[in-house]
Amino acid sequence: MPVVYGVTARFVACFLPDSVGNPLYQPVCIRARLRTTQVTSICLHKTYITASFINQALSNKRETMKNGDFIEISYVGKIALTDEVFDDTSKSKSPAFAVMGQKMLPVGVEKQLELMEVGDEREFPVSPDEGFGKRFPQLVRIIPMRDFIKQNINPVPGIFVTIDGRQAKVQSVSAGRVRVDFNHPLAGRELIYMMKVVRKLTEPAEMAQKFIDHFGFPVRCSFADGKLTVKLTEQMKNLFEKMFSEKLKHLIPEIKEVVFDLEKGEKKTDEEKHDAAPAETENKNA
Repeated sequence: MPVVYGVTARFVACFLPDSVGNPLYQPVCIRARLRTTQVTSICLHKTYITASFINQALSNKRETMKNGDFIEISYVGKIALTDEVFDDTSKSKSPAFAVMGQKMLPVGVEKQLELMEVGDEREFPVSPDEGFGKRFPQLVRIIPMRDFIKQNINPVPGIFVTIDGRQAKVQSVSAGRVRVDFNHPLAGRELIYMMKVVRKLTEPAEMAQKFIDHFGFPVRCSFADGKLTVKLTEQMKNLFEKMFSEKLKHLIPEIKEVVFDLEKGEKKTDEEKHDAAPAETENKNA
């Protein structure tokens, strides 16, 4: 039992940061015997120092990821039971992109990102409930082979097919019947992620461009004075407005207006015009 100047007292639980900066409650207790008023003042002084330390620890908050942040992350995802890698961003030309809170990542991954800041790396497990959901036996179905033949599909075990707008994996083919699984391939799996927060995006033009690129929409963006200008074709304009215009203004408050710079149709060369002329003449004669 530590003794300080013959003083007995039990006091203060210090707020001490751990190695990565997250505060931990670590109670520090000191027992001694109160013998003089001088010792009492020492105890009060120590309590004041401890309180100051707590306030300083609380004020130095980490800038962890939060809802609405546009981020780039690199990671390796494995199936815990088999150690099989199901995703590895190092095989891509750039890190993975996501917007926190937009269901672009499993819940368990977002929870960990909320504890991380730019540059942090960590390894963590993700349960099925917070990953890709539980596995449901009723989502495994038997479908007649003739249904695939009608759609000109050759159902080979291991391939993914779309049935009634839903994706399923072909498990087996036998006696004119095809067994397919509508569960997510990682449903019911305990997962392990090794993840790093590469950076947080802050420029509106880049944020908008990354978000649109994520959905495979071939447009180019620029931003100035609260206005996002999107360069696209006339054919894409209506679909873009439905999918992105209001969403971008909601996700990126700096964007007050979305305008379009419509690309003109490609001009035909003289040779193409010459080739098209005979066909047009034949149609008129008919």
